[in-house]
Amino acid sequence: MEFKKLVTSEVTLIVLACLAGIFVLLGVFRLGVVVGHRQANFACQWSDNYTRIFGPPQALPMMHDFMRDGFMHGGGIMGSIIKIDGQNLVIKGEDGAEKSVLIDDKTILRQAQDDIKASDLKVDDKVTVIGQPDSQGQIDAKLIRVFENPPVQATSTQTK
Repeated sequence: MEFKKLVTSEVTLIVLACLAGIFVLLGVFRLGVVVGHRQANFACQWSDNYTRIFGPPQALPMMHDFMRDGFMHGGGIMGSIIKIDGQNLVIKGEDGAEKSVLIDDKTILRQAQDDIKASDLKVDDKVTVIGQPDSQGQIDAKLIRVFENPPVQATSTQTK
């Protein structure tokens, strides 16, 4: 009989509620630790690949001091396709740096005003890629714009 009174007493219910609250708080704390660890791990990997992602800094005359401090390009590249390997492109930028670009079903591919398919891309196409760098130093492309290659102008030798 004493045990039944102990289990149903107000003090016991308050203690059990407090213990349940502590377990919930510990669970939330543990979840925060896991999420924080994953974010820190991603940031560490991302910073290790920062130069690969954004390329070496290029100084403009008016921004020489600013560029010396390590400011680099965002998540994109302009240049020519030098290799196509399935869903992975290698683009040689205007600065000579080669970057790996990943495309998927969500990537928008445009040439002039037309939507194109990944299979329409060719080596030596001039492209601009806008995307997001991943932790491996590759650009996850959101938009790829293909530009028309300028026509080759034939030189004519006319005699007068």
